[in-house]
Amino acid sequence: MKGSSLPIGYILGVLSREQAAEYVCVSPSLFDEMVSVGRMPKAVVLSERRFGWIQRELDVAIAALPRKDHIEAVAPVAMSDKDQHALERFDAVRKAAKAQKPFAQH
Repeated sequence: MKGSSLPIGYILGVLSREQAAEYVCVSPSLFDEMVSVGRMPKAVVLSERRFGWIQRELDVAIAALPRKDHIEAVAPVAMSDKDQHALERFDAVRKAAKAQKPFAQH
């Protein structure tokens, strides 16, 4: 965080889009996709032009993500059929793209 006046080690309650993406260890565009399919929470409205993500909600969503080599999430997230189909399409595209890369890039 650039130029923060907060003490070192201070935990933010609300994160910007970029901070939230970094917190989740993904790019901002992937974070947007995760929000759109319900894998991450929606932003809260801070002002007319400012939005943010509540860090504790991100923690809950992260804990609910599927674990490597496991089919089910630790704590399933309620998702509409439309969102479930979007998530399945997203995962299929990601797997197809990953399969096309040489092994060293995985």
